Amino acid sequence: MLENSSENRTYVSVIDGKFTIRAEKSTPKAKERQNKNGVLVYELQFDTISGMLENVFDQKTENQYGTFRNIVFVIRDNSELYNVAMPYSSRESKGILMRLPNADLKKQIKFKIAKKDYAFTWITQNDVTVPLKWTKESPGELPKMVEVEIKGKKTFDDTLQMKYLFDFIQQNVLSKIISQSPDQGFKSPALPAIDLSTADDDLPF
Repeated sequence: MLENSSENRTYVSVIDGKFTIRAEKSTPKAKERQNKNGVLVYELQFDTISGMLENVFDQKTENQYGTFRNIVFVIRDNSELYNVAMPYSSRESKGILMRLPNADLKKQIKFKIAKKDYAFTWITQNDVTVPLKWTKESPGELPKMVEVEIKGKKTFDDTLQMKYLFDFIQQNVLSKIISQSPDQGFKSPALPAIDLSTADDDLPF
């Protein structure tokens, strides 16, 4: 059967410790920002986003500025769908991925974001913080980040850690919700990757 869809999809990025939606200059409460290319953009900023989790996918975006990789979390709030894109290897994405296995995905979840010295995210349900499944003290089978040296600068490589996290979510979390989600497998372009926060910080473990 064919029918018109009344659903709206909003693309959300993480910028400077806020959930951010592209807006027009005339949009009420829109904030002005100069992006990395010196262009003035206008955005709406939020500290939380809530609804039912419907999908999680790994997305690569290519444009004239390069190739960018994000984890996209699809959240439904009634007829509104939000594609929340977070840099693939970042505190923001890990703050969500590491808590999802302990969330009750039959109930609404709330993503929260804040910034002190760096931006970080977490999940709450019924105003209670969902605990991390993996911690520094109890990492379980989560691979540790590997210290490497690139161009004389020491940094941490979390390639194996991110693969483990995403595979775990795919096999143990997403499989529980995808069968009941009308958003199965949906892939679409996220907001321009140049506006996403960078992910070169030292991560927790």
